[in-house]
Amino acid sequence: MNAEHLPLRQTKCATCPFRAGAKTSFVAPVITERIIDESSHICHSTGNNNAFHKRTGLPEHLCRGARDLQLKLFYAMGFLSEPTDEAWNERRVELGMRPTVVKDPVKKAVAKGRK
Repeated sequence: MNAEHLPLRQTKCATCPFRAGAKTSFVAPVITERIIDESSHICHSTGNNNAFHKRTGLPEHLCRGARDLQLKLFYAMGFLSEPTDEAWNERRVELGMRPTVVKDPVKKAVAKGRK
């Protein structure tokens, strides 16, 4: 799936590099550079992007911490009217894009006994 169509986490995951005091904060500068130069960042605790712990069984979502930084940056640049998900989605619609769904990931139910 193209990252632009992934849902966005509503909250930061427990080990988000952008969470105050996170043990994973050492990767925040690299992620920051990437979200400025390239694209949004997929949360490391979802999908196949499990860099810091075992697979969580959660579907891929965009990183909340990285998005918060993007919102502040795009607001400071004048691209957004305010640094919010709502302003982000308004701008996406103006550009002919689908709004980003904001929700926290939920483990997929596993159908037991079905073939």
